[in-house]
Amino acid sequence: MKKTTLMLTLGLVTLISITGCKRKPVGVTDIPGMRSPSATGPGNGLENGGVLTSPKNGPDTITQEGLSQVGTETGPYAGTFANGEPNREKFAADTVHFETDSAVIKKGDLSKLDDVANYFKSNQSKEALQIEGNADERGTEQYNLSLGDKRALAVREYLATAGVDAQRMKTVSYGKAKPIDPERNAAAYANNRRVEMVLLVPK
Repeated sequence: MKKTTLMLTLGLVTLISITGCKRKPVGVTDIPGMRSPSATGPGNGLENGGVLTSPKNGPDTITQEGLSQVGTETGPYAGTFANGEPNREKFAADTVHFETDSAVIKKGDLSKLDDVANYFKSNQSKEALQIEGNADERGTEQYNLSLGDKRALAVREYLATAGVDAQRMKTVSYGKAKPIDPERNAAAYANNRRVEMVLLVPK
């Protein structure tokens, strides 16, 4: 009798553990071009917890410097991309910030991008633009590289729509590798979820 009761108890515990542990993600923003995360939990993948699933359109190149889109090796601005002097101050005030797990540009930041677009439309030199996507420190390196990439691409797409020659722009994602605020709080995370635009000046 005791043996039968023990077997039934073990069977019930196993059944509960198999069927009762799945949870749906909470508060996760869908990112264009990426599948939804399959689970939540601190440090598993997303900035606010979750598991990374493969992006539908993956990165072109991943290097020690970050994740970057290829296609700048040829064309009228190839020399600038290869050897240009970076000017990080020019568009420092136009840095764009994002909500957690989001690659959607906020309405309040559109005027910043319009300023950048106007600069390039009125400037016919060989200057180019490097668009750098960043994420906060929470989540995996792989997920945050992809998220930074999506953010940089969103900015590039807006600028191209606003009239900037697509050949003058390249995107790079640093994921969580280059925080500007080392603290671990909500304000620091908000500062680090950003896209910076760097003017590349030909030598």
